[in-house]
Amino acid sequence: MRISKLEGDAVFSYAFENAFTDGRTFLDLIESTYVAFRRAIDSMVLNNTCQCNACANVSSLDLKFVIHFGSFVVQKVGTYDELLGPDVNLVHRLLKNTVVEQLGMLAYCLYTEPAYQRLGFEAVTGLVPHDEDVADFGVVRTHVQDLAEAYHSGDVEEITLDPSDVWFSVEADLPMPRPSSGITWLRRCIGTS
Repeated sequence: MRISKLEGDAVFSYAFENAFTDGRTFLDLIESTYVAFRRAIDSMVLNNTCQCNACANVSSLDLKFVIHFGSFVVQKVGTYDELLGPDVNLVHRLLKNTVVEQLGMLAYCLYTEPAYQRLGFEAVTGLVPHDEDVADFGVVRTHVQDLAEAYHSGDVEEITLDPSDVWFSVEADLPMPRPSSGITWLRRCIGTS
């Protein structure tokens, strides 16, 4: 992916048709980007002691992706690439969509039908069909992936060890700062085999 430019709180990026040999590679890119973002947010929340509104609300930040396959012209403007064409306009208009209201997904990846077809996602499960009525384009068929599911599917699974398989065990109480006053304690047990 190449970053074209930053547009407010959005990052506009693009790739050429042959950049992804397999749709699964692209899907993995989106999911791993979201998981890395979510882990960074979780870390900020855990390590935050600031009481300002921005820090207090960092946990409400989320990502949304809009993916489209189409034509565009690249025009060099200063240090960035300006993408031009009707397909580019469609992507910009799809940023204002009804996914949150209609599907209840706060973090999502919206694929237009051309992107869905080009990436070969017909066999991919978990993508929800969704139509958007877009000015000057009419009804646009899309498929939406809930990124919260991708994040939680990577949660650590619980592993139970037989006591005879444990070589050593460490237990400690660690002070952890809270956003509010006071200290909370985290009890952590570590076992290896």
